[in-house]
Amino acid sequence: NNGFINSSSGGLWKYAGYLQMKFRLSALVLTAGIRYDKVTFNSFSKFSHRLGFSYLFSSITKLNFATGRYYQTPTYWMFMNPNNSDVLRHSYTDQIVLGLEHYLSYDTRLTIEVYNKIYNNRLVQKSDITPDPLDNRLGFSDIGGGISNGIELFIQKKFTSKWYGTLSYSYSDSKANDYR
Repeated sequence: NNGFINSSSGGLWKYAGYLQMKFRLSALVLTAGIRYDKVTFNSFSKFSHRLGFSYLFSSITKLNFATGRYYQTPTYWMFMNPNNSDVLRHSYTDQIVLGLEHYLSYDTRLTIEVYNKIYNNRLVQKSDITPDPLDNRLGFSDIGGGISNGIELFIQKKFTSKWYGTLSYSYSDSKANDYR
């Protein structure tokens, strides 16, 4: 038995740029952004949008809405796995967030957000989609998908110029597609 020799080499170059513009129209603030990502390993090159609105009810209360597409490069050890039969695509989510932000006092902020995220091209181990559960050395596929909905509550308190405290609660319901 000669043992295992790992002679993998190479690297990964990733490029990205982001542009954001903010417009204020009285009590309405519009934020628009675009992001460009490029990874030469899998010939990935995409623009993705972000759009947000804030409505200022008063100097201490505002309603926020945001939507966008967010790409993510797969984890490197999965992305460059020599057992992958195909070059993997980037996963992405289409997200919508609605939130209310209110200052309880000059140094304490309360934020409540409700969100919905739809996941696409999520990585799945090939052993999870083959009849034999012991096929754990087959690599990965990017056929996965899912959805996540939730609510988050944050209370942030400023104690001094450099010290903050945060109390948060998060509830989410996440489901992934099962391809077996």
